[in-house]
Amino acid sequence: MRKLLFSTILIAFATVAYNQTTPCNDLPIASPEVKATAENADAYLQEHLPTSIGATENTHGVFKASIDCDGVVGTVTYQTGEMTDQQANDMIDVIKNLNFTAAQNGGENVKTFVFISLKISAGQASCGIN
Repeated sequence: MRKLLFSTILIAFATVAYNQTTPCNDLPIASPEVKATAENADAYLQEHLPTSIGATENTHGVFKASIDCDGVVGTVTYQTGEMTDQQANDMIDVIKNLNFTAAQNGGENVKTFVFISLKISAGQASCGIN
């Protein structure tokens, strides 16, 4: 009787473990089939341009952002550019609130990272996302 009970419990645990799926890949995919995108990023960045970047400011910077399976921005790092530390940190806070459509690989949403090239000319923001 104990062997039967033990076998039943073992099969139940094995079935539960087998049916669990990882909702998202553990490591970001560098080149997914469909890249993560952020519609209206230029307008959002312009609307939320930090005060540390003046209305007549001309500057640029490149940021790297991780995007999860739900399109949520995770870690953002300043890679290169002409921004001061304060400007870069302020822009990181803005970028973290961008709404992305998640990347896809094999028809499933995946974690990835994007590079955001930001240019500010006379207080007007524009960006490219790769």
